[in-house]
Amino acid sequence: MTHFQIDGTHFAVPSRRVVSINRDPPGFVRIKDSVSPVEIVYHSSLQGKTDPHGAPVLFSINDGAYPRIVYGRTVGGALVVCRVALAAPVGGCASAVEFEGSVWTVLFPEGRVGEADAFRRRAEALLRTFADASERPDRQ
Repeated sequence: MTHFQIDGTHFAVPSRRVVSINRDPPGFVRIKDSVSPVEIVYHSSLQGKTDPHGAPVLFSINDGAYPRIVYGRTVGGALVVCRVALAAPVGGCASAVEFEGSVWTVLFPEGRVGEADAFRRRAEALLRTFADASERPDRQ
């Protein structure tokens, strides 16, 4: 298990799911889901930042001067931001999920925007699962 803390919330994540982590302090964590194409990313330097369109800055989507950024809403009303690219590994979509006071980027493939609400729910469920129950009595 990989253990870390973000904004007072303790997490315990199976190490095989942690794609990348910067522990000094945990300023960056990237977690891959094992059953969906979702990746969840926390980046401390993006917290509270917005882009020129007023959207939250999402890791690897609108955190730079990328061409062809597209904004939309899910059926549930959540903002989705996509970086449209000719090469699949370069593009992708994301939405923000707030968990225990921090904002996480939920990354998913561009072609699956219609599933964004489900992906956001999946990310929230994963974060709840990974939150360390021993430090959070309300989760026991």
